[in-house]
Amino acid sequence: MADKKENDELAKGSAGAKAQDNAGESENIELKKKLAEAKAALKSADEEKAKLECDLDQEKKAREEAEAENRKLDDHVAKLEGSELERQKAEEKVKIFIAEGEGAEGRDDVFVGAQGISYQIKRGVEVKVPMSVYNILNDSAYTAYEESGDGEDIEYVARAVPRYNIRVVE
Repeated sequence: MADKKENDELAKGSAGAKAQDNAGESENIELKKKLAEAKAALKSADEEKAKLECDLDQEKKAREEAEAENRKLDDHVAKLEGSELERQKAEEKVKIFIAEGEGAEGRDDVFVGAQGISYQIKRGVEVKVPMSVYNILNDSAYTAYEESGDGEDIEYVARAVPRYNIRVVE
């Protein structure tokens, strides 16, 4: 009887050990699956990283090329502006006086751009400017609309009004 009891206990222990082995094996399989998934995710991340690094290198190269092209264009523009500035310096000058206008804006300096060269002209002061600048100022106008007619036949007629009150001093 003792042998039977021992055999039963050994059988139970053996079955328990087999159950533990099966559980351990199942856990081992799950861990291997997770490890394989993690390795696949790592490989995918590495591939994405390599792609992004390649894209970044291409962007850097494109930016460097664009900056080099911009420097060339800046140099070219500087040459053109330099030659235009020289042309305007050699151009006939005219002494003008721009009177102040109405309101706060009428006291502001007048900005004129001629072929890429900028001028800031103070109002109320006699200044010499190239003839091309004077022509730009003289041609500057805004459109004013005046009513014409009466009753239901009112029309608005456009009229060009000089923007600046300019007087040639010499």
